[in-house]
Amino acid sequence: ADPDNNFTAKPCTEKMNRSSDSLDKGDSRKPSKIIMHRCVLCEKLAGLMCERCEDPYCSTDCQKSHWSIHRTVCRRMPGLIPIDDAITEKFQPEGGFSRERNHRVVEESPKSPVKQSNHMAEKRSPVKMTNGGRLPEPQRTPEKVEEREKRSDSQSIKTVLKMLNDIPRLDFPPSGSKVVVLYTISTPNVYLFVRPHAAKAAFERIIKMAKANAKQLPSLQKPPETGKLYLAPFLDEEDDDNWYRVIVKTFSPDTMMCFVAYIDFGNTSNVPMSNLREMPDELVQIPRVTFRVVMKGVKNIGDNECYKHYLDEMLTKSLTMTYDGEPQILDTQVTLTDENDKCVNDFFMREELSELGRLHPVYKFTLDSVSMKTLSVIENVEIVIQYDGLLKDGCICLILLSDLMAVNDIQSLSAKIAEKKEIHKPQKGELCLAKYAYGGDDEMWYRVVVDEKMEENDTYLVNFVDFGNFDHVQAKNIREMEQVLLMECPLIHARIEGVEVPMSKDRIAKFKQFTNDLIIAKRIEYKDHGYFISLPHIV
Repeated sequence: ADPDNNFTAKPCTEKMNRSSDSLDKGDSRKPSKIIMHRCVLCEKLAGLMCERCEDPYCSTDCQKSHWSIHRTVCRRMPGLIPIDDAITEKFQPEGGFSRERNHRVVEESPKSPVKQSNHMAEKRSPVKMTNGGRLPEPQRTPEKVEEREKRSDSQSIKTVLKMLNDIPRLDFPPSGSKVVVLYTISTPNVYLFVRPHAAKAAFERIIKMAKANAKQLPSLQKPPETGKLYLAPFLDEEDDDNWYRVIVKTFSPDTMMCFVAYIDFGNTSNVPMSNLREMPDELVQIPRVTFRVVMKGVKNIGDNECYKHYLDEMLTKSLTMTYDGEPQILDTQVTLTDENDKCVNDFFMREELSELGRLHPVYKFTLDSVSMKTLSVIENVEIVIQYDGLLKDGCICLILLSDLMAVNDIQSLSAKIAEKKEIHKPQKGELCLAKYAYGGDDEMWYRVVVDEKMEENDTYLVNFVDFGNFDHVQAKNIREMEQVLLMECPLIHARIEGVEVPMSKDRIAKFKQFTNDLIIAKRIEYKDHGYFISLPHIV
């Protein structure tokens, strides 16, 4: 696909599906010399990469098609930038928060795997090398007696291959609870990862058990699977000998390095594969005790030194967290006060700082507010194809038949809520409601994410969250989202196994004969950065 193409979209002629023309857009500049990288979705040669986590893509079409999967490891949709010589020379997979400042927490509890903020002195960084940015190959040493004994001890530890949603989560702490902030992000709102004081015992139990199990478990014998849970240390702090629960976001076979997210803290780091351990089943049973919240009314105010200093001061204190009404599934808007009853939010909302923040709009809801359906592997399951406009690339957007009623319920509830609301002017990236008529059908309300405002015809280009396609919607048909509609998105973007890409027109036409019917998928599996579907009776 030509990255110079602009977004275009049009209704699909097949019932229950939508289609759009090429969704490519990007920079036409091309590097003069690159290391060959393959697109994580279609495996074509990639000249672009995610500006946040550096996953390679051949076009924005593939990035958008892969977003339902990629967002689980990279958060909000970033842009694409050319892979130039400098970036390629030190190419390392990174994830959604890899460029954010890390904050160290001072508290009477085990050390958190969070490095000091960038403006503070760093002890050591695993990505600052003297060999041109490349990470060293792991050294192979002869097997020792201690390692054989460790392997023997590890036989008594049951390990499992699970995903993040397999770990339960504690109930959200009541308003007025004491919390400690473990990590902060400011893009575009100020996000905080907080742990209630009441969960301190459970938190310490997680750290203690992770360390004890990791000492008995051997190193991985095969590359880790992205999106799966493991144990890992935090190597950015030399004196930290603890181990932590992590999810692998990316893995580079060239460097044998993993980019992982510490699920009980919120931060991320690079870890060699040799430092990963399989996840013990008993640690999967212990709920997550950390919650991501948003500071109410506080905008991203950039790199203001006063702002950064106050953040560091805040991290060392016991804070009281309050909020209005019922907590949200994700990103509850909270107010924090310190031990002297001084409002932390008020400091950031001072006039001289809020002037800077007006450049960064605060969204009420984004795609991060909606959890995405996840599964490891499922066989012989009935599916409904929601969108077949990506068949040329060998991909489809689908839902399980068991989730069809959930989609219908979302649309019915969306209609009831939207009809009572006024016209809403959304920001780019905002999750909202849109009224849309497919073909000759009646207009219905859908959950959408705003991609772009089209000034010339007063429309918005939006992504239909529960269907997978892009199309234009009249500005008068946009309404504000409500918390009650933040239900799980059941959509799965999957690549069809056994097809050659690009698919021929004849093969696409043959496949579309089945898209209006229920289809039995032999197997749907998450592997290699995405979902793959086996449909041997069709392809």
